Amino acid sequence: IIEMNKRKIHLDFVSWHLYGYDIKFLVDRAEFVRNILDENGYKNTESICSEWNYIRNWDTQYPYSIRQIIALKGAIFTGSRFLAGQNTCLDMLMYYDARPCIYNGMFDFYTYEPLKGYYVFRMFNELYKLGTACEIKIDCDDVYAVAAKNDTDEAMMISFYTDNDDDNSEKIIELDLNGKDEYDIYLLDEEHDMDKVGVLKKGDSLKLKHNTAVLLK
Repeated sequence: IIEMNKRKIHLDFVSWHLYGYDIKFLVDRAEFVRNILDENGYKNTESICSEWNYIRNWDTQYPYSIRQIIALKGAIFTGSRFLAGQNTCLDMLMYYDARPCIYNGMFDFYTYEPLKGYYVFRMFNELYKLGTACEIKIDCDDVYAVAAKNDTDEAMMISFYTDNDDDNSEKIIELDLNGKDEYDIYLLDEEHDMDKVGVLKKGDSLKLKHNTAVLLK
């Protein structure tokens, strides 16, 4: 980047990959790449994380990682990266992979039936269709959220992700909502695939088990 700036070479975008298991690593790396671009005169150059997925490591934990990609944990990791990425300086975040392969956490390799990961795409798409992101503040570790609205409706997606398989904790989330009086709750966990499980009213708290996600709409 420094050398390209010296030679005054135009740069439309920078594409980079980031496999791992830590959501915060994505946030830090996005800021790192953005800062390098900005400091070298490329403030209009897009920063694109063009390949990513859950990988604990590439040797002893690789088989474990592949199993998680197609399981609930991999799905919540994916959804949490969506939510964390939305609140960074990233221009694009591209999941790898939707082809029939071991990195596809969306559809079964043989039957093409939806896996858990398919439902975090559906959840996030509900926000995308609304069109306008809303300001949101979070003061809870390992919890990620994005809210969106249009002229007539609003929704929020919340996830609780941890890479610690021994963590069986729950998060009691107090929500300070300025929108509708009540929201339908759609849950993604081991037993539910974005199923409606109840209604959240203003003033209610939300209980999330580890590695679960909800859509409020």
